[in-house]
Amino acid sequence: MATKKFLDKKSRRMPAAIALSIGSNLAGGASATGTFLGNGETLIQKISDAVTAIPKGIKNTIEHYINAPEYARKTSAALDYLKEQGPDVAEELARGGRYIEGGMNQAQRAVRDLEQASDYISPGGDLPFDPQNALYSLRDGINQLETAALSIDTGKDQLQNTAGPAIEALKDVDLNPILQALYNLADNVAPDEFWQTLGIATGCVTTAYLASQYLGGYWGRRGRPGIVARFVQRKGLSKYRDYFTKNPEEIAGKEAVEIIKNNLIKNPSELEKLAKKAGYEIRKNEVEGGSNA
Repeated sequence: MATKKFLDKKSRRMPAAIALSIGSNLAGGASATGTFLGNGETLIQKISDAVTAIPKGIKNTIEHYINAPEYARKTSAALDYLKEQGPDVAEELARGGRYIEGGMNQAQRAVRDLEQASDYISPGGDLPFDPQNALYSLRDGINQLETAALSIDTGKDQLQNTAGPAIEALKDVDLNPILQALYNLADNVAPDEFWQTLGIATGCVTTAYLASQYLGGYWGRRGRPGIVARFVQRKGLSKYRDYFTKNPEEIAGKEAVEIIKNNLIKNPSELEKLAKKAGYEIRKNEVEGGSNA
């Protein structure tokens, strides 16, 4: 009762209604987001993601706020490393890649030399029988393999020595929440779950919208239209006065006509107060005429 009495005044009720309406819309958006980014697989699990989106969001926000200085320090250190060492890292990685590529090319040449050696000594080969050339080809192939192995090892060492510090620097940046959210999003919009996810998210947004309309329009403004609607209504009443004189029930329905009849026309003093509040002066004969009616 005390709360109801406190909120009877428009100056107190409207701020509360606006805050509750905005909160309802935000809750609907959070629930829809939770449905898309949650890890639920079944209908019940997805509804649970929607319902618990706000508590989880508050919990995660508090945790990130507590750990924010450490996250900021690690992220800053990683960015500084990449800024300072980035060009050198890229060049060293490219060099390691060239070593490996050269080793692969040498390995291919070694394979061709070994195949040629086989053709020289194999009966029915593509080349005439020639043990000496077969020996030369075999020797060249082995040399090529040794050189290829050396190039590949050099490239591998180059990549490990260069990429290792960069990877360690980036590992300090906690990207797991972002990656997990992206994974959940991809899973929830997959063909087998898309319509279920979309339906729950739509239900969350629709429910929040209806709740905000009730709180802001019905409870807060007592069912009165909003600012834009009232502006349009008043312009219509001004321009089409003759029409609304003949059809007063269309201004706000029969309920409004009944309220005006019972509370204003039968109480001229109240009608005069209302007119003055609206900036209209009622002449005495108009009041008497209305009273006689």
